[in-house]
Amino acid sequence: MGFFDNLTETAFRKSIDGSDVYFPNGVIGKGRIVRDPTRRQKLFNYHKRIIKYGLPLMILYGLVVGATGGITKGHLIFIVVVGGLLFARQRYLIAGLPVYSERLTVTEVTARGAKIFHPLLLFLLGGCSLILIVGGAAIPILLSIPFDKIAFPIIGLIGFGVLGLSLSVYLYKARKSNNSMQPTQKPRG
Repeated sequence: MGFFDNLTETAFRKSIDGSDVYFPNGVIGKGRIVRDPTRRQKLFNYHKRIIKYGLPLMILYGLVVGATGGITKGHLIFIVVVGGLLFARQRYLIAGLPVYSERLTVTEVTARGAKIFHPLLLFLLGGCSLILIVGGAAIPILLSIPFDKIAFPIIGLIGFGVLGLSLSVYLYKARKSNNSMQPTQKPRG
């Protein structure tokens, strides 16, 4: 399984009776019990496409909107329409599935998700985040521009840097604590 397959698997879990439970909204909502393997595959493919294509496109769109001067009515309409279509597709795919009584916990998602990221990738994320923090703080000095004229880009860079650094440290710690909790076999002597 690839990276996106493993990341998508975090939205699924096995129930006590062995059937699959799909959590379409992660920790925000309750799950849906999926007993049909073809329906599970459709849900899996939809969730994987959202992670693989939807999130990067949303981030890219946000960057373009931010670089072009902000949100207009056209941008808001586009965001609402696309969000509505994604929501409608999700509701169509989970229609008729019984609701699972338990919710997915943040600890469970973090523990399962942390296994996906290689430690070197987490170090790379942390390093890039440090570069964003230092670069954001150095912009007024390097460009000789008063802070008040470029405060928002600086705050944005530093904010994303702190967020990325926090996320990389959190996932690294979750990965380490999750690995230490794995049962080990004692040699028989």
